[in-house]
Amino acid sequence: EQLNGKFSDLYGKIGELGTHWVGSDYDAFNVGCEGYKQALADMTDSVRMYADHFERVAAKTALENGFDISIYGYGWGDKAIKSYVDNNILRKYYSSAKIVLSDAMPLMKKLGFVSNRIYDVSATGAFIISDYIKEIEDVYGDAIPMWKTKEELVFLLNYYLDPKNDEERKAKA
Repeated sequence: EQLNGKFSDLYGKIGELGTHWVGSDYDAFNVGCEGYKQALADMTDSVRMYADHFERVAAKTALENGFDISIYGYGWGDKAIKSYVDNNILRKYYSSAKIVLSDAMPLMKKLGFVSNRIYDVSATGAFIISDYIKEIEDVYGDAIPMWKTKEELVFLLNYYLDPKNDEERKAKA
């Protein structure tokens, strides 16, 4: 409800760009929450092997600050629950978390691309916190809390994990 009219157009374009498992079967993601099994979740490798070898700051910051986070991806050692989650069942993991974390590659941010995770998590009706990307704000307004510093991320995690803010978190999902 909080999405502006750009969402439908942009979501369709994602599918047109070749992200068929996201764009072509929206109903596969549009499934209600199956009950929270985890407080925080991040589906990511610890360091992505791209030209700039960027670190996954969100998950690392959550770990460093003592948050109970469920991590799925390579390179996390015993911190990861699984090293891989099939895209066909990914929605179940998203919808079972109170908060899903997202941080984009620097090149994607520079070029103004919104991570597929933002669209995927939104399609499941789950709640997501992302690093700041102007284009997310352009599409979602203030429906997705975003952070620019590690301190802001820690504040948002504490705020939205506090039971007294459950109603606001659920309204933004």
